Amino acid sequence: MFRTAFIALIFCLVSAVPGLAQSGDARVATALLPLPDTLRSSATVVAFSDDQVLRRGTNGLTCLTDRPGDDRLSLVCYPSSIEAYMRRGRELAREGVQGNEYWAILGAELRAGTVHLPAGVLLRNVSGPINSATGVPDSVRVWSEILLPFADATETGIPQFNAGLDPWLMSGGKVGAHVMIRYRTEPWEALE
Repeated sequence: MFRTAFIALIFCLVSAVPGLAQSGDARVATALLPLPDTLRSSATVVAFSDDQVLRRGTNGLTCLTDRPGDDRLSLVCYPSSIEAYMRRGRELAREGVQGNEYWAILGAELRAGTVHLPAGVLLRNVSGPINSATGVPDSVRVWSEILLPFADATETGIPQFNAGLDPWLMSGGKVGAHVMIRYRTEPWEALE
């Protein structure tokens, strides 16, 4: 509980005071929230905004800091082996490419072999709107996903809709196809 309150306090300070927005320690602590405690101390942390490595890790996992300039907390951790793919996605996002165009470019680059993304990669995510009064989300969505580029429900046997079932296939047949696992909403205080 103390640890959660401490991380929330750091996040509030970082969000509220522009001079502290560059604090590496606070950005690292927040970026690591999608990981279980046992994996946090050895993960690499990369800044979303400029790809700067804030902390070099040793366990083969990378976590991104929150994307600056919006009113949402969006965190993701993934195997370091897909960093080139993830970096390309960040480049496109920073260029303002979004929606269908974003996925079309990534899909074409995957097919051409200019970026690589093996099927079966696990991502861990935390996301939620930031409460402007507190500087932290009131609650967040927490989930893991397994990336299966271009997979569909027919070939996987995984339902392509969320009817209270877990897992389910999202974006089936598209470059961004992935299996959603343990999709749930948690109060911010529940993150450890």
